[in-house]
Amino acid sequence: MKKIQIKLFLFFTLAFISSNFIYGQNDTIRKNFNDTEDLNRIIAENKITDVMYVDSTFSYSVIIPSWLSLMETGNNELWGGTFPKIIDIENALLIKGFKKDEFTSFNEFKEFYLTGNKFGQPAKFNSEMIWYGQNELIKVDNGVKQKVFILWKNLIYHDQFILLESNTAYIWIQFVATPDTYDKNIGKFEDFMKGFKTI
Repeated sequence: MKKIQIKLFLFFTLAFISSNFIYGQNDTIRKNFNDTEDLNRIIAENKITDVMYVDSTFSYSVIIPSWLSLMETGNNELWGGTFPKIIDIENALLIKGFKKDEFTSFNEFKEFYLTGNKFGQPAKFNSEMIWYGQNELIKVDNGVKQKVFILWKNLIYHDQFILLESNTAYIWIQFVATPDTYDKNIGKFEDFMKGFKTI
């Protein structure tokens, strides 16, 4: 089977209506896919090394590196994957989009996911998680990022939250790690973010 050029583009609507396909710059593959498992199969069969995911609903694109194992989330507004195992632990990243009318402003969005959470209290975005603190809030292009600490099911997690604003949406990007694996994978997550842009 002919090897596909390095960059391939994956465009799809979140409604999963027959517009799911993979598109190559030089060679073209157009195949519908039903779910993440089907997409992973298409990528493997065609020896695709890089995929660009373009989300027209929430106005962002991201290059999906070959090391990221895509996972099914069961939610059309949320997608993500896992990192290669370290010490038998798979760190994860998730990206969730919100239409702008779900929040009155980016400040309200930021308060809900970061600044409005209090130590020892349930997180505003998930009452099963206990907010265990955060580092300094850092401004980035189109948003902010912050390292946060979450207690969930009697385990502490070290996360990096990135909140962004695109033309049509607010976007929450979450890198989830254990205390022992955070430093080992944060560089990989930062490399992933170099391929992310709002459009």
